[in-house]
Amino acid sequence: MKKLYDKKNREILPYDLLKIFHFIGPKHKKYYMYKLVEVKQNSLWGSHLSQCGGGYWLHTEADKNGVIQTVEIVQRGGPFLYSKGDII
Repeated sequence: MKKLYDKKNREILPYDLLKIFHFIGPKHKKYYMYKLVEVKQNSLWGSHLSQCGGGYWLHTEADKNGVIQTVEIVQRGGPFLYSKGDII
């Protein structure tokens, strides 16, 4: 499986908390989403911070080196640890 990296060239690991660019609003203010992620099939699988389990594919594009320029790791291992789908 190909490794993926954030814009600061740090490897994205399971349950990292990522800051992902979302859109530019009025007065050119940038808005971001925060997602817990896993790397599946060379893509990012994300979930909301308030949900355990479930999730969806995050539409991001990596360059040939696996770097995703619109993503930044803000916390390693996520704010939760998962065990059989439950928050512990």
